[in-house]
Formats: sequence, C-alpha cells, structure tokens
Amino acid sequence: MGKGKTEQLKRRTAINSQTHLKNTRSKRNFWVVLITLVISGGIILLFIPSVSDSKHNLEAQSETSETADLSLKTLDKLILGAWDIESWHDPVEGLNQGTMSINTKVSDGMFQGQMNIFAGSDGRLIKQDINLKLLNDNKVEIQGKVTEGKNWSSDYFVLNINGDQFEGGGDDTQGNHQKVIFKKIP
Repeated sequence: MGKGKTEQLKRRTAINSQTHLKNTRSKRNFWVVLITLVISGGIILLFIPSVSDSKHNLEAQSETSETADLSLKTLDKLILGAWDIESWHDPVEGLNQGTMSINTKVSDGMFQGQMNIFAGSDGRLIKQDINLKLLNDNKVEIQGKVTEGKNWSSDYFVLNINGDQFEGGGDDTQGNHQKVIFKKIP
C-alpha cells in the first residue's frame, strides 16, 4: 500500500470512528469507540462502557444501597419493641416464660434491652440485660447478663429471624443447651 493510500485510509478511519462514535452514543448508548488505531493497514478498535452506562451502574448501586438501607430500617422496626417468650425449653428448669424488650439501638445492627424470665415450675423472676447483634443470613445473636435472680446462668443464643419470630437455640454459661422462640408483640 502506498503512502498516499495509507494517509487516506487513516483519514477515513478517523472520520468513520467519529461518525461511529456519534451513532453509538445516540443509538445503542452501550459501547463507544475510544481509540481507533491503524497498524500496518489493519484497524484495532478498543471499546469502553459509555458515560450513560456508568450512570446506569451508579444508579443501580444507589438503588441497591437504598434497598439495603430499607432492609435495615425494616429490621430496626422489627427488632425494636417487646417480644414474648413463646417457647423456652431448658434442660434444668423445664419451660420458662416471660418477655424480652429491645429498647435501644446502639449502632447499625446492634441493640440493647432486657429479658424478664419466669423460670421453671416455681416461676421465680430472673432479669438479664441483653445485647442483640444482627448477623448475616437473617440471624441474630443475643448475649445475656443476669442482673437479678438466683440460680441462673447468663444466656447466649444465635437465632434465625423467621417473620416476626426469633427461633433457635443456644447455651447458658454452664453449658446447658436451650431451644427458644421469641415472638414480636404487636
């Protein structure tokens, strides 16, 4: 190929690239030609996402962030408030009853509250301060500390969030395994 034809090809390629760039932005708005190189009579096109695709990606990230925030707000609304001890099977005490109140949000995913437990057959009152931590996979961790009552060990649970219930099990500091269900009081 002669020198004149190479220059002519370069000019046509540059014009075609500019036209293609305008058409790509106005029609598909998906990919744009960034650089057109002419090497040894061959054309190499390099593509990058267009500005509108970047805007679309940022909008999608923003929507995902808003969805995550909405989920946190929904979980905050679910977690904060009063809970009934619907079922608490303890190998030492038998069935326990009572309530749990989550009244303070410490930070995202961290809460504090109290449990009032009427233990076993004698129904003695046990009070525990609790820290509740929201875990991944729709689970909560509850760590208790006995503040009032006798013959009771602090409790630790990892529970599944199932609608308006926390379900699962855990152990007290003496190693007794317990199964519990807390149900949100409307």
